[in-house]
Amino acid sequence: MSAVVADEAGVRSVRLFYRKKGEEAYQSLSFEKLRGDEKKGVYRLSIPRLEVGPEGLEYYLVAENVSGNRTVKGEALRPLFMQAILPKPTLKEAQRRFEWLKEAWEEKDLDEMRALSEMPAPREEFFRLLFENYRSVQLEMTLEEADRIAAARFMIKGLVDAQGNRVVPGAAWATARVRLPFPGNENETWGKIIWE
Repeated sequence: MSAVVADEAGVRSVRLFYRKKGEEAYQSLSFEKLRGDEKKGVYRLSIPRLEVGPEGLEYYLVAENVSGNRTVKGEALRPLFMQAILPKPTLKEAQRRFEWLKEAWEEKDLDEMRALSEMPAPREEFFRLLFENYRSVQLEMTLEEADRIAAARFMIKGLVDAQGNRVVPGAAWATARVRLPFPGNENETWGKIIWE
């Protein structure tokens, strides 16, 4: 988002207050001056992608000059509205999500794995035991693509136990497959990764 802000006394700050449509609380971000001087400038900011959904954003702007006087565009009770234009779902985005899951697994971060994927209780217990008994896990990931589904296969390539010994994992439990259905369109968000 960009804004041109001018004040004869000098601009002190420009802030954006925003929320997803339907939410109550606003979040705020400060604009950074891209060019210009203290009396007139072009200000810009970027809203984090994860905070933008298909429902769009409600927002208002507050500019303050060096004397403490404020000018408001929109307001909290009657905010302005911005329709979100989300990128079309791609295999590359699915791959990023699989890589996040791989990274969480190798870091033995069960909370992050739970946040990224639908994890059945037996699968979660397997990871808990794996993480308690091995100091490190090394994974290999391969990608597959089917119609409207992205899938990845994880293979445990190496383990190091509590004593520092390298362990060759058993073939019966060293491989896992996950899938991630594509959203129906660009206005839907990705769901969680599904373990098979």
